[in-house]
Amino acid sequence: MRLSGAEWLLGGDLVDVVKKSGEVMFSGEYTPKLDDKGRVIVPIKLREALGFTFFVTKGLDGCLFMYNEEGWTKFAQNIIDANGKDEDVRAIQRYFLSPASPNSLDKQGRFLINQNLREFAKLDKDIVMIGVVNRVEIWDAETYLKRQISANDAGNLLKNMDIRI
Repeated sequence: MRLSGAEWLLGGDLVDVVKKSGEVMFSGEYTPKLDDKGRVIVPIKLREALGFTFFVTKGLDGCLFMYNEEGWTKFAQNIIDANGKDEDVRAIQRYFLSPASPNSLDKQGRFLINQNLREFAKLDKDIVMIGVVNRVEIWDAETYLKRQISANDAGNLLKNMDIRI
């Protein structure tokens, strides 16, 4: 199906993955469970866009970032090419690039989130995976709920950023 030059991969009632100009854009909110071994089933609607190999690393605000291979390459290259004081660039490289782990899914569509990353994001059994344009974020469910903003706050932020909807 083609809509305004974008390919929409539809799943249920939500648009979960959008391919525009050859780039994958993630969206949607999912609540898979983390098993006792630290494995999580990736929702079917995200699997194709993540591809065979994907990367998980520390994120911001207490979550993990998950990138497909193409997104990871762009993200890492942006960090490598960053302008700024050398010590700041090295600090950002250590924060995002060093803890990153390449992953692939097993036959059940699961992957293991390594212990260091699980501890960083305080992941327990209940987690939330959300698509955020160029990445998927993995949150502890309780932390995610605490980080939500109200519709009024979202409206004010849009106004302050001069974004019209």
